[in-house]
Amino acid sequence: MPSATPSQPRNLAGLREMYLNSSPEDGIYLGDPTPHRKTRWLPMEGAGADGHVLAISSEDEAPSPASLLAVLRITSKDNWTMPDGNWKGPREFAKHFADVKLTCTGAQPPSGVFRGDYPHVVDNLKGIQDMIAAAGCEKKKGLLVEVKRGDPSGGLKVKFQHALFQKKSDDDSDGDAAEHEDGEASDGVPSIENWPTSHPKAKNALTKMKDTYDLFPLPLYKQLSFESDRCKLVQPQDYCRSLSEAIVEVRFELTHWRLKKTNEEVFSAHIQNMCLLPVPAMALPSPSKKRPRVGAEHPFSPLKRMRLESATDAGSESLRG
Repeated sequence: MPSATPSQPRNLAGLREMYLNSSPEDGIYLGDPTPHRKTRWLPMEGAGADGHVLAISSEDEAPSPASLLAVLRITSKDNWTMPDGNWKGPREFAKHFADVKLTCTGAQPPSGVFRGDYPHVVDNLKGIQDMIAAAGCEKKKGLLVEVKRGDPSGGLKVKFQHALFQKKSDDDSDGDAAEHEDGEASDGVPSIENWPTSHPKAKNALTKMKDTYDLFPLPLYKQLSFESDRCKLVQPQDYCRSLSEAIVEVRFELTHWRLKKTNEEVFSAHIQNMCLLPVPAMALPSPSKKRPRVGAEHPFSPLKRMRLESATDAGSESLRG
């Protein structure tokens, strides 16, 4: 979320307006019908001809990765943001605990100003994929996934991922990942020493990784209110619960890999940060504004209620026969 300014949005409608008027450098809002025109695919460093990074389309400045932005509902289905990724041992896409990625999917908000923008989010991501995918390729994987259960049948969700660990390099300095002796990084950011795990295999693997890997917690924050610019870091044990069915601002980068052997185009949305938005509660009319007219008889007197309950009980007895 941006810092407080005189134009600080005071509600979701104001936030949406700010997104629509922001520059590409501040985030490209996918709810706008035409944002994919502000991007281009560039080769990924060290990936040869098969890897690409989505960049801001600018001829005047040095290229930089595009930061995409969407406001979505994180679905309770496919929400795998437990702090250990539910890792219980080697599996297909995570042979080692260091390979674990937290994943979740975002769908259309149930109501509010961002609901109508969701079709643009999907269409823009399709357009961004088509900018790099081989002509006629139908095997686009990893980014837009079908809704198989819950939500509108046949719809599409956006899949996000976050890698928890990165192997330390020889030139890593102590300054960037400096931690206090008590195991807590600055400002309450959790460290690898106290990272929660739920399975013995994950715990043992984490112990062996402490000297060779850096931990990157999920950058998930909670906007406390629109009256304040303060965002609170969500702790790892609360990731899954906090995200489930929440309305979330997601900022992310896109990468692309072409798998020639299988003729597949693989896209990945890498989370830069997420912010739980302060969604207002459903408003109900005041009882004084919708008052029933007074009738000559009590609409549901105690004696009438007793007769109905007696009749219901008698009917139940006859059915049990």
